[in-house]
Amino acid sequence: MSTREGKVVFVKQDPVRPPPEIVVNLGSLHGVTPRTQFIIYALGDEIRDPETGESLGALEILKGRGRAKHIQEQMTTVVPITTKKQRRVIRNPLYTMGGEVVEEVEAEEEFERSLEVGDRVRMQ
Repeated sequence: MSTREGKVVFVKQDPVRPPPEIVVNLGSLHGVTPRTQFIIYALGDEIRDPETGESLGALEILKGRGRAKHIQEQMTTVVPITTKKQRRVIRNPLYTMGGEVVEEVEAEEEFERSLEVGDRVRMQ
């Protein structure tokens, strides 16, 4: 693995929701900054070119995308990227005209799949 690739070394467990944060073994010594984003993935089956039989490598199974929350020298706490916008309609019987207000809020995205210690990460 290069200095831009690492592994998940800790997963905060929550019995109700997917993990809200993980820890990876890449930190400031590896070039992680507050703007660093990560792809978290596992390696799947080896894929071969059907014509040549040549190995194209292992399929990367995307588990989520995250951003640096807290950076230390050799590790970083990573949280899901917050990008999803939701429209929320608030109905209030006290409003006489229409009775509702629409507001846009950012909702925290969760990691797409369950994450495990040993999953791979790549800095972007």
